[in-house]
Amino acid sequence: MSVEVQIAPCTATSRSFTPASMASKNNWTASKAELDRFGQRFWSLTRFILDDRARFDDAALAFDLERPPRAEIATGHYHLIS
Repeated sequence: MSVEVQIAPCTATSRSFTPASMASKNNWTASKAELDRFGQRFWSLTRFILDDRARFDDAALAFDLERPPRAEIATGHYHLIS
């Protein structure tokens, strides 16, 4: 069983570079940076909580859950999609 956690960015439809769209682009850049920080924190927290229960592949942002913390959580391969 594989479970995916995904944070999908919104895409802008405008391609013009007016001052208003530049502000929007700057907001997108700041939002993307915040999502990246959130993803890093989420991954660090996941590693901390499941440290002795899973084998982690940091490069792939994936882990194999060998001993779930609760009975209703399935063992298997999990990965973070960012």
